[in-house]
Amino acid sequence: MFKFLRRHPPKESEGRESQKKELFGFRRLIEHGFPSKPSALAFDPKLKLLAIGTKSGALRVFGAPGAEWTGQHKEDVQVAQLFFLPEQGRLISLCSDNSLHLWEINNSRDGKSSSLDEVKQFSIENNKMKTVSACCLTTNHEQLLLGTEGGNILILDVKAFTLMDQIIYQDVVMQNVPDDFKVNPGAVESVAVHSKDPDKVYI
Repeated sequence: MFKFLRRHPPKESEGRESQKKELFGFRRLIEHGFPSKPSALAFDPKLKLLAIGTKSGALRVFGAPGAEWTGQHKEDVQVAQLFFLPEQGRLISLCSDNSLHLWEINNSRDGKSSSLDEVKQFSIENNKMKTVSACCLTTNHEQLLLGTEGGNILILDVKAFTLMDQIIYQDVVMQNVPDDFKVNPGAVESVAVHSKDPDKVYI
């Protein structure tokens, strides 16, 4: 009997199906807790804020108990990296489509609530040479260094949220390294600002 029911489930009429949709129209009203499929993480030690980006393009920012903000990228993208601008309540997200987004935690006009809003967006040409492979925020938090698959480093001006004309070219870098490292240079795997001299960068 059970085998028969599994193979031949009872069919419902079209009228009943439409009635079910009208009566049980589920939609998401609120989200709470740790997001599913996290792909990026950032922390602001001064404001004690934790940001989590997901593979579905969602952003969640957690503060003190009960303080939680949610944002969603308009495009269907994965959040690749996140960077807090310290003590500003602002966040930069790098997505899988090679786009950068600036987010802010803003208070409402009545001051009773706040929200996570996307305020600026910038897209880098999505070809193999300019695909971002590594990022680093400078110590003064005014530039974001963008290492690319082509080996060059682009510089994003955080205030204007556009690329600067200055580029650190791989050819110039390779002239100043020992011969052992000149074999088959490729994509930028990591970028970091020197801890004692902010004018120097590790590549």
